Amino acid sequence: MRATREARRAVVAQILAYAAYVFRLSLGEFERDVLGAHLRSRGFETLAEAAAADDQSGSVDRGEVEEALRANLASGHSRLVLVLDDVPEELVRLIGYLEAMTPELLIDLIKVSQYSIGGSQVLVPPARRS
Repeated sequence: MRATREARRAVVAQILAYAAYVFRLSLGEFERDVLGAHLRSRGFETLAEAAAADDQSGSVDRGEVEEALRANLASGHSRLVLVLDDVPEELVRLIGYLEAMTPELLIDLIKVSQYSIGGSQVLVPPARRS
């Protein structure tokens, strides 16, 4: 149990370290140093280009996308998503505290169960209660 708690704390620390790393990067640095290989492997040079290519309505304004990305990188406005097998109350309190103290930071906690089906791993969120 202690190892599991420590592992969750390490995951929280790691995701905060990632957020700290991208904080105040320029858009060019972010696209080149963080997402460069990912973008190039999909045939894109910029995030705005990727967003426009994925927009079926054709309404994406690349300039607006780039402006929003620059503003969010500069301010530290981030959404962090943690997908875990268990979300203990202690972790919920910690995340609530971090969000209350840092309004530019949104943290989603998603609890999933893992199953092995036909040689593949499947992650399933719990059913919603009515």
